[in-house]
Amino acid sequence: MKYFVFSDIHGCYKELIDSLVKSGYDSNNSNHKLIFLGDAFDKNKDDYQTYLFLKNNIKNNKLIWVLGNHDLYLLNVLKNRKINKFCYKTVINIAAGLNSKLDSVNDCINELLNDGLLTILIEHTRYYFETNKYVLTHAFIPYNKKELKYDPNWRNSSVDKWSGAVNNMKGFKLAIVDKILVPNKTLVLGHIGAYYGNLTKLH
Repeated sequence: MKYFVFSDIHGCYKELIDSLVKSGYDSNNSNHKLIFLGDAFDKNKDDYQTYLFLKNNIKNNKLIWVLGNHDLYLLNVLKNRKINKFCYKTVINIAAGLNSKLDSVNDCINELLNDGLLTILIEHTRYYFETNKYVLTHAFIPYNKKELKYDPNWRNSSVDKWSGAVNNMKGFKLAIVDKILVPNKTLVLGHIGAYYGNLTKLH
């Protein structure tokens, strides 16, 4: 199996497709699979096309979706039917693509629920993906914060601990500087990894 890994697309559908084409991804190749490390929307880009892309690839068993913090924001909006500043435009953009005649944000939320987005976020996502050599997650894994060290039971952490890990702003620092690493595995992170990765290389 050959995996194509991407993260933090934030609605940039065209850029995603261009990148996959350049990388040699072939949707008709049964040995090609996508791993998405989270943050699908919330930058007011092409949210509707991005949603269709993710939805169709899940349906065709071509995509593994690892939750990002913005995905959790959207999950909570749909669960609680209460909009927040991060997801306002995302909810409207996707719903408008599904039905252009909606009158309110509440109608938009209902449209997304009817289309199954909440079900996708609950049943077809995960906090991490693991292979023999790699652990892939959005920002970081749960760890022992009190002692600043690796927690061997991180895979079975609570929802609250995983929510914190998904939103961790210092994942690369924790891995590179503090040496919190999964034994015999390489951590692959999204989120703001390039920023912290560049910082840590300077020290």
